[in-house]
Amino acid sequence: MGTKWRGYVVAKKGPKGRQAMRSTGKTHDTSAQAKSKMKSQNKRWMEMNYGSKFGNPDNFEYGAVPAGKFPKGPEGNKKLLEWHDSKARPQKIKSLHFFDY
Repeated sequence: MGTKWRGYVVAKKGPKGRQAMRSTGKTHDTSAQAKSKMKSQNKRWMEMNYGSKFGNPDNFEYGAVPAGKFPKGPEGNKKLLEWHDSKARPQKIKSLHFFDY
């Protein structure tokens, strides 16, 4: 049996600042499945419970983590956020080459 994945979301804005939260739903066979499901769940949650200010898709980052990697609860979510930030790739600067119009 392979690794099971759990989706998570990082909220960039909120009353408590930047936070990571894991899905409470089922785990998935691939990272991509878990991430996709988390996106759709969060979109529905935000539409139901908050207005457009916090529901803006640009306010969120999504990912997937192997199930059980971090303990349950707020301390596990803090460790998840640190892990998420450690894997973040710097954004590439678009080439300013003469022929790239």
